[in-house]
Order: sequence, then C-alpha cells, then structure tokens
Amino acid sequence: MDSAFVTGDSRLPSPPSDLPAILQCIIDQSQALIFSVDKSYRYTSFNQGHAAVMKALYGVDIELGHILLEYMTVSEDRLEAKRNLDRALAGEASVESSYSGEDKRTRSYLEVAHHPVRSNDGQVTGVAVIAKDMTALKLAEEKMVMATGTSENPNPVARIQANGILFYANDACLPLLTYWGCQVGQPLAEKYCEDIYSHYADGKNWDEEVVVQDQSFLLQWVPVPETGYVNLYGKDVTRRKQAEDALRKSEEHYRWLFEHVRHGYANCEMLFENDQPQDFIYLEVNSAFERITGLKGVEGKRVSQLIPGIQEDNPELF
Repeated sequence: MDSAFVTGDSRLPSPPSDLPAILQCIIDQSQALIFSVDKSYRYTSFNQGHAAVMKALYGVDIELGHILLEYMTVSEDRLEAKRNLDRALAGEASVESSYSGEDKRTRSYLEVAHHPVRSNDGQVTGVAVIAKDMTALKLAEEKMVMATGTSENPNPVARIQANGILFYANDACLPLLTYWGCQVGQPLAEKYCEDIYSHYADGKNWDEEVVVQDQSFLLQWVPVPETGYVNLYGKDVTRRKQAEDALRKSEEHYRWLFEHVRHGYANCEMLFENDQPQDFIYLEVNSAFERITGLKGVEGKRVSQLIPGIQEDNPELF
C-alpha cells in the first residue's frame, strides 16, 4: 500500500517529492517568525521573516548550521534566549515576551514560543521557535499609558527611543519640539542622539537647562535600558531664572556702590562666647575703608589681631 497522511478518518494521497520546498514556501509566507535549532543551538531551519528580523535587530545575515546565540550581539538578549532554549531542551514548552535588539538599531517587542522537538523515541533533539512581532501593539499600549498619565501635566514629559526617535511628547512639550526642530516619530538632533548613546548604556540621569525664546526649562533625561527608552521630564523654571537674574543684578548694583562710595564699609561676622559678643572677623571691606583706616588685607582676620586692646578701649563695638 502506498504511504498516506492520516488526519482523523480522512486519508490523503502520498506526499509529493517536493514537500520540503512546499513547506518552506508556506512558512516563508507566514507572518510568524519561525526557526529551529539543535541541541547545540545551531540553526536547522528558519523562514525569511526570522532572517529579516535578525538583520534588523543585530545587523547579521544568519546561515543554517551556525549558532543562534553567536549572532545575538546584546548580552541580555543572548542570556534570555539561552535560558528559554535550555528550558525547551529540558522538555518544557514556554511563551515569553520582551524587547530585543541593539539600541542603535531596531528594537522589537517579540512574543516567543519555544517547543521541544522530539524524535520517534521521545528524546528531545532540538527546539522549534515561533515568534510574533508585537511591537506595534506594545508601542500603542505604551503611548496610551504615557498619554493617560501625562497629557494634563503642565510640565513637559517626553519619551525617546534609544535610537534617538521621539516616541511621545505631551502638549507642554510644544516649545521644546520647536526648539528641537522635530515631531513625534522623527529623530532628535544629532547632539541629543549622541548624549542618549553616551548615557544610555550606564543608565545614569543627566540634566540640562535650555532657553526657548523667553522660556527657560530644566530638563532631566532618565535612561530606562530595560525598556529601550529615555524618559524626559521638564520643568518651566522661567520665574526662578528671572528671580535669579534680578538678584544677580541687585548684587552687581550693591557691589558697585560698595566699591565706589567715599565712605568706608566693612562686612563683619560677630563671634560669641556664652552668648556674649567677644570679637568679630572682617569678611570684606571696600577700598575706602582701607584708605581711611590704613588697615590692609584685613579679610578673614579678627579685629583683636589688627587692633589689640580694642575690646577695652571701645567696648561699645561689642
């Protein structure tokens, strides 16, 4: 009797001789990312979708017989992949979801199912892997979460992908978008991309102040490596800067008066013992003070050092 496929009660004709090519065509047309490896993690098959994703994530061209893990240039991805493959090689099926890929390339959110491949005698000989690219759905969910929590925030809040693409910005970011010259979905200027690349890997925050027309913003950049993003939290510090500028101008005006009046002035700190004034230190004096008193280089010195006996001769000063 000729051999046949059996499905339930139906009997199908013997498979054509070009069945492997047909199956390869079928899996290549699948939207899923499909591949398999042996017990040494070497590719035994893969479809075009998986090959394209590996190229996008890691910049590699994969080949049959080569080790999957050696293609994965991100150590966290490699460790996670090995952990899941080892579970399948031990006979356990699993489904996991996570981000994968190099930060400066495409990062994708993949749902990956690992299934043990068994021989006729039940021994595990490899792993079959079927993955779905859930990036679009994940990004939509994350954008919705960001918008829910920040859309009404009066301060700028934004999220930038590790490759420098602006992922989300609330309405308060509008002046910053004008300053950056970009919109959501576009890359930031090269300067900011370089800052993101240099700080992202070590996960350290960094701050900067920018002036956009007549507004001043304090920006805190917060890398979140596990998600592949850098969050930006801004604060409008225009009033604070205006107050600082007013204080600086007032101090400059005071300094000018201090240095140019004809009267001698000294700024001193009184020293106490048992709540009683005993001495004082000159903190700063103007040039008229030095000219009138004849005392030079008095800053930081006690009056008792400069004028011995002054406590007894002029007790009213204390």
